[in-house]
Amino acid sequence: MLNKNIINNKFIPRNIEQRIKDLKVIKAKELQDYNIFLEEFSYNLSLIKDKVSDYPNLINPQEQLFIKLIKDTKIELDQKKYPFKICLLQNDKWMFHYDWKNDVFRYNNDSVFSSFNTKFSIQHNDFKRFISFMLEKHFKFKPFKILNIYWNLPINNLFNK
Repeated sequence: MLNKNIINNKFIPRNIEQRIKDLKVIKAKELQDYNIFLEEFSYNLSLIKDKVSDYPNLINPQEQLFIKLIKDTKIELDQKKYPFKICLLQNDKWMFHYDWKNDVFRYNNDSVFSSFNTKFSIQHNDFKRFISFMLEKHFKFKPFKILNIYWNLPINNLFNK
């Protein structure tokens, strides 16, 4: 026998209204967490840029190259079209991309990996472990997945795809 409230459509709308409220709370918390992460990420990037002159004496050659590639980047955000994504650009070319919501970090194969491969003959899997270590060391986070992407586009093309 069906519940009288269900037949009269009282139960379902109340349940949906509560779910909508819950979803709004979850989205607000998610946005707050992302903004905290973005603030910390930006701060850590600024630390790298400010202390670049100190690094050559303190780190190995691979880390020096990572710092060199990172220090000249700028953060690009388009939260309306691409919420929860952080792009690091160098001369309007995509270098690194982090999808915070899916916890996926991407690097430009043509610009980033090829620099390391040319100089250190490093393989992709070793490079991914190295990037993971660098992100943990300098940015205080470790993404779930690290991927190489063969994009070498100006930022306006990247965001229009």
